[in-house]
Amino acid sequence: MDPQRAVDEPRWWDAQRLARIQPGSPASLPDDAAYGAELHLCLNAELYEGEQPRKLAVIQSYHSQLGYARRDGDLPEELAGILDCNGYLASFARRTEVFVLERKGSQ
Repeated sequence: MDPQRAVDEPRWWDAQRLARIQPGSPASLPDDAAYGAELHLCLNAELYEGEQPRKLAVIQSYHSQLGYARRDGDLPEELAGILDCNGYLASFARRTEVFVLERKGSQ
């Protein structure tokens, strides 16, 4: 991603973030390795549905991880959210949590 685009086209960043929010879809494991069989823990609908879904609110409260806070000084408005400019963290607000069960002692 080009950080200058945040300055030039802030609405483009918003569109990228919104495209990641798909709460009705189940979570899935990344495809970068063979993690094993997925197991899904279904969540209460209030955690991922509605106008104020709790899971998304919790994710959005991590201002330092999303790039809305910095240690010293003010963050320029056009760079707010630059650390998670494509909404990666919001993509975790889904109807399931996904796990891989491993037997004790397995490698």
